[in-house]
Amino acid sequence: MTSFGNNAYMACSSAGTTLFVGADGCGNCTTYEYLFNTSTYTLTQLYTGPGTYTSNGEEMDLSPDGNHLAWVNGGGNGLTSPNNYSILDLMASNINNNYGFWVTGAYPYSAGFDPSTTNIATTNGVNLQVWGVSSHSISKATWINASAGNLGTVNYTLTRTRFSAGGNIIYGLDVPSGTSYPATLLWETFP
Repeated sequence: MTSFGNNAYMACSSAGTTLFVGADGCGNCTTYEYLFNTSTYTLTQLYTGPGTYTSNGEEMDLSPDGNHLAWVNGGGNGLTSPNNYSILDLMASNINNNYGFWVTGAYPYSAGFDPSTTNIATTNGVNLQVWGVSSHSISKATWINASAGNLGTVNYTLTRTRFSAGGNIIYGLDVPSGTSYPATLLWETFP
C-alpha cells in the first residue's frame, strides 16, 4: 500500500475484498480504493480519489449494502460554502464519484449507517443528527446540542455515533477533554 506519513482510516466490504483507505490529520491527502484478492493475498489499486475532498480525516464507514462510503473530514471536503462542512457520500464502486453530501455543519466527526442503508447518523461534535441516505436530507434532528459541551473546566465533544444492530436506537459517545473524567453514552430511539 501507499505510505501516508500520517495515521489513516480504513473501511472494507463485508466480503473483505474491497478496501478504502484515507489519511488522518492532513489537507488534500489522497484516498485509495483497493481490491484484495483473498486467494493470493494481493492488493490491486483500483482508484485514487482526489485530495480535494480530504482535509483532517476523522472516520470512514461503508454502508451495509456496500454502495456508500461516508468519508468524514473535520476540516471540510473541498466543497464551497454552505456545503463545505459536510460528509461526502462517495460511490463505493468508484471513489472519484459521489452521490451528494450530508450537511452537518462544522466540524464533522462521525457517521454510521443503519442496517438497511436507509439512514445515517452523524455528529459534528455538538449535534446528533439523522439523514436519509438517498435524499441527503435531515430525517430526524435527534438532538441539537446533544453534547454536554463546556462544563466548567471540562469540554465534552460528541465524537462517535452509531445505530444499534436493529436500527431502532442511535448512540452517541460524548468524550471529555481530560482523561480523569468519564465519557457519556447518549441514546435516542429511532424513528
